[in-house]
Amino acid sequence: MSESKYQAYVHEPKMFKLYTTYIDRNPVVWTRHIEDLVKSLKEASGIEDEEQLYAILLAFSWFSSPAYAENGSSLILNVNLKESGN
Repeated sequence: MSESKYQAYVHEPKMFKLYTTYIDRNPVVWTRHIEDLVKSLKEASGIEDEEQLYAILLAFSWFSSPAYAENGSSLILNVNLKESGN
């Protein structure tokens, strides 16, 4: 995930900034983005436990982008709770 994010930033910095700004300002799109990331992580890892997938995503975000993680951690947890029915 980090490599593809980095490559997008390097090769298309304007689009990367536009996309990031759009997601950060739109909670509905942000939620969809997180759900898509979890789906992609599930396919890549073979992990079926969605709580574990959300935990991995949250841990990854703290290391790759602490400011983003701090702002988004509650949203990740809320998406996870919504998906699990809690």
